[in-house]
Amino acid sequence: MLRRDAPPWMWFILDEVVLHWIVGGRHVMREQLAHLLHLGQLPRVHVQVLPFASVDPAAMGGSLSLLTLPDGGEVAYEEGIVYGRLIEETNEVLRRAVLYDRLQANALSPIESAELIRTAMEERYPCMSPKDR
Repeated sequence: MLRRDAPPWMWFILDEVVLHWIVGGRHVMREQLAHLLHLGQLPRVHVQVLPFASVDPAAMGGSLSLLTLPDGGEVAYEEGIVYGRLIEETNEVLRRAVLYDRLQANALSPIESAELIRTAMEERYPCMSPKDR
């Protein structure tokens, strides 16, 4: 159960390409990027963008979630277009944690990431009139 007085810590690393894919239309993209900016301002949430120049081939192909359980155990969850897989074996979780650390080290800082997200939002998805949505 989540407690309001102690929300979980969350770190997100997004590939820069997601700032440019138009999913759901320009208005939806603008709202999504604004939401990312809002999340990044929360005290226990860190949003980082992995720039095009820092793409790590080992991380391509899906998403990765690392979770620390209430009992202190750790698991990883990988998800792709046609699969999802929970990983509980310690060495395999550690391999994914090292990969995540590499991605985080090559990503922009949270402040630089927010600026890149803001720039993409303003330049690619400017405020539009309702008829342009």
